[in-house]
Amino acid sequence: MRFWGIRVGMLIATLIAVSMLTF
Repeated sequence: MRFWGIRVGMLIATLIAVSMLTF
């Protein structure tokens, strides 16, 4: 569960970073 939690957290962080760079 912790592994998937970190995985999802990294994915969300990446999406936020892309959104910040795009917009």
